[in-house]
Amino acid sequence: EASHHIASFLSSPSSDIRLVSLRCLKDLEAFQLAPDIEPLRKDPDPEVKKMANELLDQWKIRAKYGDGLEAFGDEALPLDRLLQIANEMDAQDFLLSPGRQAFVKRLGETVPVSNYIFGEEQVKKILLPHLNPQQTESLKELGEVDFSYELKEEKVRFRAHVFYEHNGLAAVFRLLKNDWLGMSELGLPQVVATFSEWKDGLVLIGGPTG
Repeated sequence: EASHHIASFLSSPSSDIRLVSLRCLKDLEAFQLAPDIEPLRKDPDPEVKKMANELLDQWKIRAKYGDGLEAFGDEALPLDRLLQIANEMDAQDFLLSPGRQAFVKRLGETVPVSNYIFGEEQVKKILLPHLNPQQTESLKELGEVDFSYELKEEKVRFRAHVFYEHNGLAAVFRLLKNDWLGMSELGLPQVVATFSEWKDGLVLIGGPTG
Protein backbone atom coordinates (compact mmCIF):
# COMPACT_ATOMS: atom_id res chain seq x y z
CA GLU A 1 0.00 0.00 0.00
CA ALA A 2 1.23 3.50 -0.88
CA SER A 3 0.76 4.90 2.63
CA HIS A 4 2.95 2.19 4.20
CA HIS A 5 5.62 2.80 1.60
CA ILE A 6 5.56 6.53 2.37
CA ALA A 7 5.71 5.83 6.12
CA SER A 8 9.03 4.06 5.61
CA PHE A 9 10.56 7.45 4.85
CA LEU A 10 9.57 8.90 8.25
CA SER A 11 12.88 7.65 9.63
CA SER A 12 14.91 9.27 6.86
CA PRO A 13 17.94 11.27 8.06
CA SER A 14 16.70 14.13 5.85
CA SER A 15 14.23 16.44 7.59
CA ASP A 16 12.89 17.52 4.18
CA ILE A 17 11.98 13.93 3.33
CA ARG A 18 10.36 13.40 6.73
CA LEU A 19 8.31 16.56 6.26
CA VAL A 20 7.17 15.60 2.75
CA SER A 21 6.24 12.14 4.03
CA LEU A 22 4.06 13.68 6.74
CA ARG A 23 2.28 15.89 4.21
CA CYS A 24 1.60 12.90 1.96
CA LEU A 25 0.21 10.85 4.85
CA LYS A 26 -2.00 13.78 5.80
CA ASP A 27 -3.41 13.98 2.26
CA LEU A 28 -3.99 10.20 2.26
CA GLU A 29 -5.65 10.42 5.70
CA ALA A 30 -3.61 7.41 6.78
CA PHE A 31 -4.98 7.35 10.33
CA GLN A 32 -3.80 3.80 10.87
CA LEU A 33 -0.19 4.96 10.66
CA ALA A 34 -0.44 7.29 13.67
CA PRO A 35 1.88 5.02 15.73
CA ASP A 36 4.56 5.42 13.04
CA ILE A 37 4.26 9.21 13.26
CA GLU A 38 4.21 9.38 17.07
CA PRO A 39 8.06 9.42 17.46
CA LEU A 40 8.19 12.58 15.31
CA ARG A 41 6.46 14.54 18.09
CA LYS A 42 10.00 14.92 19.45
CA ASP A 43 11.76 15.33 16.11
CA PRO A 44 14.86 17.57 16.31
CA ASP A 45 13.63 19.58 13.32
CA PRO A 46 11.06 22.14 14.57
CA GLU A 47 9.04 22.11 11.33
CA VAL A 48 8.75 18.32 11.31
CA LYS A 49 7.89 18.32 15.01
CA LYS A 50 5.16 20.92 14.52
CA MET A 51 3.66 19.08 11.55
CA ALA A 52 3.63 15.75 13.41
CA ASN A 53 1.93 17.24 16.47
CA GLU A 54 -0.71 19.05 14.42
CA LEU A 55 -1.49 15.96 12.36
CA LEU A 56 -1.72 13.56 15.29
CA ASP A 57 -3.86 15.94 17.34
CA GLN A 58 -6.28 16.41 14.42
CA TRP A 59 -6.55 12.67 13.91
CA LYS A 60 -7.12 12.17 17.63
CA ILE A 61 -10.02 14.62 17.62
CA ARG A 62 -11.54 13.09 14.49
CA ALA A 63 -11.25 9.61 15.97
CA LYS A 64 -13.06 10.67 19.14
CA TYR A 65 -15.82 12.71 17.50
CA GLY A 66 -16.56 10.43 14.57
CA ASP A 67 -16.90 12.43 11.35
CA GLY A 68 -15.55 15.46 13.20
CA LEU A 69 -16.87 18.98 12.74
CA GLU A 70 -17.92 18.25 9.14
CA ALA A 71 -20.77 16.05 10.37
CA PHE A 72 -22.70 19.10 11.59
CA GLY A 73 -22.89 20.70 8.13
CA ASP A 74 -24.47 24.15 8.39
CA GLU A 75 -25.93 23.48 11.82
CA ALA A 76 -24.51 25.17 14.89
CA LEU A 77 -21.95 23.02 16.64
CA PRO A 78 -22.45 23.30 20.42
CA LEU A 79 -19.97 25.74 21.94
CA ASP A 80 -19.29 23.31 24.77
CA ARG A 81 -18.13 20.69 22.28
CA LEU A 82 -15.68 23.10 20.67
CA LEU A 83 -14.27 24.24 23.99
CA GLN A 84 -14.01 20.66 25.17
CA ILE A 85 -11.87 19.91 22.13
CA ALA A 86 -9.69 22.94 22.90
CA ASN A 87 -9.28 21.77 26.48
CA GLU A 88 -8.31 18.27 25.36
CA MET A 89 -5.71 19.78 23.04
CA ASP A 90 -4.23 21.60 26.07
CA ALA A 91 -4.80 24.96 24.41
CA GLN A 92 -4.23 28.39 25.88
CA ASP A 93 -6.70 30.00 23.46
CA PHE A 94 -9.52 28.86 21.19
CA LEU A 95 -10.13 31.07 18.12
CA LEU A 96 -13.33 31.03 16.09
CA SER A 97 -14.15 33.25 13.12
CA PRO A 98 -16.08 32.89 9.85
CA GLY A 99 -14.47 31.91 6.58
CA ARG A 100 -11.69 29.87 8.18
CA GLN A 101 -10.90 26.91 10.37
CA ALA A 102 -11.20 26.94 14.13
CA PHE A 103 -7.77 27.21 15.75
CA VAL A 104 -6.21 26.64 19.12
CA LYS A 105 -3.12 28.42 20.36
CA ARG A 106 -0.68 26.54 22.55
CA LEU A 107 2.97 26.98 23.38
CA GLY A 108 3.08 30.03 21.13
CA GLU A 109 1.85 28.12 18.05
CA THR A 110 -1.51 28.36 16.29
CA VAL A 111 -2.87 24.93 15.35
CA PRO A 112 -6.03 24.15 13.31
CA VAL A 113 -8.60 21.95 15.05
CA SER A 114 -9.72 20.44 11.74
CA ASN A 115 -10.01 21.33 8.06
CA TYR A 116 -13.63 22.42 8.48
CA ILE A 117 -14.42 26.02 7.43
CA PHE A 118 -17.04 27.82 9.54
CA GLY A 119 -19.62 30.04 7.87
CA GLU A 120 -20.70 33.47 9.11
CA GLU A 121 -24.21 32.41 10.13
CA GLN A 122 -22.89 29.28 11.76
CA VAL A 123 -20.54 31.28 13.99
CA LYS A 124 -23.44 33.52 15.04
CA LYS A 125 -25.54 30.47 15.95
CA ILE A 126 -22.69 29.16 18.08
CA LEU A 127 -21.92 32.38 19.96
CA LEU A 128 -25.00 34.59 20.28
CA PRO A 129 -27.17 32.23 22.37
CA HIS A 130 -24.60 32.47 25.17
CA LEU A 131 -24.92 36.25 25.55
CA ASN A 132 -27.41 37.75 27.98
CA PRO A 133 -29.48 40.81 26.91
CA GLN A 134 -27.00 43.28 28.41
CA GLN A 135 -24.05 41.62 26.68
CA THR A 136 -25.94 41.51 23.39
CA GLU A 137 -26.62 45.23 23.66
CA SER A 138 -22.94 45.95 24.42
CA LEU A 139 -21.93 43.93 21.38
CA LYS A 140 -24.26 45.97 19.17
CA GLU A 141 -23.10 49.33 20.56
CA LEU A 142 -19.38 48.71 21.01
CA GLY A 143 -18.72 45.91 18.54
CA GLU A 144 -17.23 43.73 21.27
CA VAL A 145 -18.03 42.20 24.63
CA ASP A 146 -16.17 40.24 27.33
CA PHE A 147 -17.64 37.60 29.59
CA SER A 148 -16.73 34.39 31.42
CA TYR A 149 -17.80 30.92 30.37
CA GLU A 150 -17.56 27.60 32.17
CA LEU A 151 -17.66 23.95 31.17
CA LYS A 152 -19.35 22.76 34.34
CA GLU A 153 -18.82 19.05 33.78
CA GLU A 154 -15.13 19.61 33.03
CA LYS A 155 -14.78 22.30 35.74
CA VAL A 156 -12.90 24.44 33.23
CA ARG A 157 -13.35 28.20 32.90
CA PHE A 158 -12.74 30.50 29.93
CA ARG A 159 -12.46 34.25 29.50
CA ALA A 160 -14.35 35.08 26.31
CA HIS A 161 -13.91 38.02 23.97
CA VAL A 162 -16.59 38.22 21.25
CA PHE A 163 -16.16 40.90 18.62
CA TYR A 164 -16.88 41.93 15.05
CA GLU A 165 -14.09 41.75 12.47
CA HIS A 166 -14.15 42.30 8.72
CA ASN A 167 -15.48 38.77 8.09
CA GLY A 168 -18.22 38.98 10.71
CA LEU A 169 -18.65 37.87 14.30
CA ALA A 170 -15.62 36.18 15.87
CA ALA A 171 -14.42 35.10 19.30
CA VAL A 172 -11.35 34.22 21.34
CA PHE A 173 -11.67 32.03 24.42
CA ARG A 174 -8.75 32.07 26.88
CA LEU A 175 -8.52 28.94 29.01
CA LEU A 176 -8.12 29.78 32.71
CA LYS A 177 -6.07 27.07 34.35
CA ASN A 178 -7.01 25.91 37.82
CA ASP A 179 -3.59 24.40 38.46
CA TRP A 180 -0.52 26.48 39.27
CA LEU A 181 2.56 25.59 37.25
CA GLY A 182 5.92 25.13 38.93
CA MET A 183 9.17 26.87 38.07
CA SER A 184 10.42 24.04 35.88
CA GLU A 185 7.08 23.71 34.05
CA LEU A 186 7.16 27.43 33.26
CA GLY A 187 10.74 27.16 32.03
CA LEU A 188 11.93 29.82 34.48
CA PRO A 189 15.48 29.96 35.80
CA GLN A 190 15.94 29.13 39.49
CA VAL A 191 17.09 32.67 40.25
CA VAL A 192 13.46 33.79 39.85
CA ALA A 193 12.55 31.77 42.94
CA THR A 194 14.77 34.07 45.02
CA PHE A 195 12.76 37.17 44.15
CA SER A 196 10.24 36.48 46.91
CA GLU A 197 13.06 36.56 49.48
CA TRP A 198 14.07 40.15 48.68
CA LYS A 199 13.02 42.68 51.33
CA ASP A 200 13.15 45.74 49.10
CA GLY A 201 13.68 46.80 45.50
CA LEU A 202 11.64 46.52 42.32
CA VAL A 203 11.47 43.58 39.90
CA LEU A 204 10.39 44.35 36.34
CA ILE A 205 9.41 41.47 34.04
CA GLY A 206 8.72 42.26 30.40
CA GLY A 207 7.73 40.18 27.42
CA PRO A 208 5.15 39.70 24.64
CA THR A 209 1.45 39.69 25.49
CA GLY A 210 -1.09 37.07 24.41
